[in-house]
Amino acid sequence: MEPGIKEIQNLKNTCYINSIVQLISHVWPLKEVFCDVLEKNAIPENLELLNLFHQLCNEIWSEDRVRIKPEAFVKKCFTLSPYFVQYTQQDSQEFLMVFLDKLDQELISCHPRGFSIITDTFKGAFTNEIKCTACSFTSEKTEAFLQLDLPIPENAPPIRTIDCLMSAKETMMISESQHGLFSSLISVFTKEKATLNLYYCLKAFFQEQSTEAYCQQCQCHKPHIIRPRLSEPPKYLLISLKRFKYKFWSTKVSDNVFVPKNLNSAHFSSLGYEYSLSAVIEHNGFVSRGHYKIYLNNFGTWWLLDDNKVRKVPWEDVFNAQAYICMYIRKDICQRIVVEGSESVYCHKNISMPMRFMSRDEE
Repeated sequence: MEPGIKEIQNLKNTCYINSIVQLISHVWPLKEVFCDVLEKNAIPENLELLNLFHQLCNEIWSEDRVRIKPEAFVKKCFTLSPYFVQYTQQDSQEFLMVFLDKLDQELISCHPRGFSIITDTFKGAFTNEIKCTACSFTSEKTEAFLQLDLPIPENAPPIRTIDCLMSAKETMMISESQHGLFSSLISVFTKEKATLNLYYCLKAFFQEQSTEAYCQQCQCHKPHIIRPRLSEPPKYLLISLKRFKYKFWSTKVSDNVFVPKNLNSAHFSSLGYEYSLSAVIEHNGFVSRGHYKIYLNNFGTWWLLDDNKVRKVPWEDVFNAQAYICMYIRKDICQRIVVEGSESVYCHKNISMPMRFMSRDEE
């Protein structure tokens, strides 16, 4: 088993915690902090979540081939929010946001200048350009985010898998000796399987909107056009899909959404950064009874981590997953490295994060 690939025991309906632990432990700047920086510092005992996650990350990235049983960490997670009832199914997306917030608070308290590695890693921003259609007066409003929560369009045209591949400009380098493999892949990818493209979801999120609003120049309410754009692309882009709807009763949108390996932000930003897919969390089942598992790109190889079941998987398994949470890495902050002279992969550049723990006398 490779470092970073570990089985984590399900302690009864804790798959939502396990999938997020696997996700966050593979965010390179956070991995460096939890496995390297904190290893050289004595963490105050009152920072319990920080201590427990530090220990958990070390277990995940150790070379020991031991299944992890995170009892103390899971019990601590139950205390992070009154909504996390012990040993009952919860929403992994909600847990992700609460976990990052609590972890961030403890990490900031450790840094002499209050630096937030979580904000630095995940924070992005989108800007709404608001234009009056009567006088063309324009204003802007910018909002920060740690995660984009995308709608799944109901009326988007379904597309074939092969069309998704072409639209995402996926490329393959295949020699003549691999012609048989290529043929078999084409037969898989050209199946008439209707699916939505993640770009449709992004387009729905960033689409132009019309609204009535007060115009400062007209001094009255007028029709306005709102044009959103991604103004600050994050280093790590977290995307969740709105699969769960809560009205008179709870329902789940089970449509497959194609998640491309490479994502170009030029479709919704003038900056045009490119992203590479790092992880996909899948939800199977129903709202009240389901299961979470995660697909991870670990040094160029895709793995399925399903609690205590871990195995390598081909890309088409990731492709066909019922994606709920996706994580992309911005390519310009990565550097290409060669692992043991074989495949080139993306790895986050080294991050300098000076950290010390203030004593009570210093506070």
